[in-house]
Amino acid sequence: ALETGFLATEETRFPKQKPGFDPFGVAELFRDAFALAAHHRARVQQSQRRLKRTVWSVGLAVWFLIAGAIAISIYQPEPADPGLAGRVQGFLDREQPASVRLAEKHLTSNRRQLAAFQTDPGFFALSGDLRSFVSGRLREIDDYQGYLAKLNAAPVPAEARSLEELTRIESGLNADLSLPGNYTWGETEAAQLRDKWLADIPLLRASESAWQEWYRGLVNQALALTHARTFEGEWRARVAALDVMAAQPPFEPSAPIPGSQSLKKPRGEAVTYRVASEFDRVYQAQRDWEFSQSRLQHLRDLADALGLTSDTSRRVLVIPPPSPGVVDSALPGLRLEELKAGVGGWELANFPEPGRALLAARLRESSANGAKHVRKLLAEKVPADTPEAWLKLADALSEPAIRDWGKLLHLLARLEDPQVRDPVESLGEFLRTKEFTLDAKGFDLAIPLSLRVPSVIPTGVLSITIAPQAGPAIVRTFKLAGEANSQGLNTVYRFVPEQSGTFAYKPSDGFKAELPVRSGDQRFSLIWDEGATKTFQFDRLAREPKLGAVEPATGVSLVPVPGSKLPRLPALLPEVKR
Repeated sequence: ALETGFLATEETRFPKQKPGFDPFGVAELFRDAFALAAHHRARVQQSQRRLKRTVWSVGLAVWFLIAGAIAISIYQPEPADPGLAGRVQGFLDREQPASVRLAEKHLTSNRRQLAAFQTDPGFFALSGDLRSFVSGRLREIDDYQGYLAKLNAAPVPAEARSLEELTRIESGLNADLSLPGNYTWGETEAAQLRDKWLADIPLLRASESAWQEWYRGLVNQALALTHARTFEGEWRARVAALDVMAAQPPFEPSAPIPGSQSLKKPRGEAVTYRVASEFDRVYQAQRDWEFSQSRLQHLRDLADALGLTSDTSRRVLVIPPPSPGVVDSALPGLRLEELKAGVGGWELANFPEPGRALLAARLRESSANGAKHVRKLLAEKVPADTPEAWLKLADALSEPAIRDWGKLLHLLARLEDPQVRDPVESLGEFLRTKEFTLDAKGFDLAIPLSLRVPSVIPTGVLSITIAPQAGPAIVRTFKLAGEANSQGLNTVYRFVPEQSGTFAYKPSDGFKAELPVRSGDQRFSLIWDEGATKTFQFDRLAREPKLGAVEPATGVSLVPVPGSKLPRLPALLPEVKR
């Protein structure tokens, strides 16, 4: 631009010569001068940049030289030890067996000394044998420490709680934790600990089996006593002897198992009998024994209470029949006081046969005697067999002596049937009932073959007649269904209702059942018209009928079929003079 401007100025000041005149070349001179000046300036700038880079490079080189000199002066490499070979050879000559050099108290110092040999500047000047010796021993120490870490992390036999777990531990010791074949570690501390664990395994198996057999022996003896056919004689003494035996285990749990080595190392303690006693099979056998012992002790206590053993001081459930020497009102309170400790575990369902049958027979005998005492007390409070007299008796059931009898008899009954109700409460509810509902789905009539010859055979319908105090009689009839069935020495006939539905009975209503029968050419009727009370006559169905007017039909029974709901007289209902 400068050159262009200059040329323009020159043209203005010095106009072109007219044709015919030669130019002087001043413009070209200026143009060349400016070009050379620009080129010179560029070369100067480039030279300056190169000079700066050169100065920086020289400065950095000098700095690095100075820094290197300082570093060398500070961190001079140690000179090679001229006696290294002798010291390594001396270490080799003094080397002890693996059991000593790899021991915990020597391991760290040996490794430190070998590492110092390997890091010495003159190490690579040693002979190949010495270098291999140092490297090999360092590698052995590292391998040993790794093996020891695996061993310390592995489960030990003393921690096993089942034979399966013990087998897994044994497999691990013989596989993953087997000693390396390229080292002689057989006498090292790690090898001794592994060998101890392997030796403990068969000891634990044997001890576990011994514990289990001891408990199984106790269980078998308890089962034999529990299934005894009688509780008399020496039975009770044998139960006591078994308890004494169970209190004396065959081993002291805290004692070491003979043969189990004790090492002064973590988890190197001798294995005790307690370890074997905590295995799952022994634990289950112990639980079985505790159950068998508890059941046997309950059986003994219940047999004592029912007077079935030789012990005469604990017959708390023996209730004698009414007699002049027995005070009916005081007896239940005394027995309940003796039974304050409870009767838990005395339920008959807990015990096997044949002992359960013996217990049930004696229990029912005591319950029957207790019911006699109660009926005797209640009979004194019922002057007549009338609905009004029975209602008064219901109010008297709250007397303490009667309530105590109810509690005692209820306790006896619950030993055989836990769902049974208090008999005194059941009697009170029965006596206050104003109307009873009878729902007869049918009856099974059993007639003994020996009743008459020829056999007695039904010939008509079974009729039940209820005669209210006011109003017409109610009659329900039941017809013979199907063929007769032979059951032992009886012939059983099924009767089904001809009319569906229930029928009601009120206290003091008349009640009678009748069935026409024949024996050969003779014709009779089975008649159910006698019972324990005139107020609740429906109990006549549960009694033996008469054959005709007066002849008893011994062995004949009328049983409601399943699904029927017929009221029954309570066991404590007293007999009253009519």
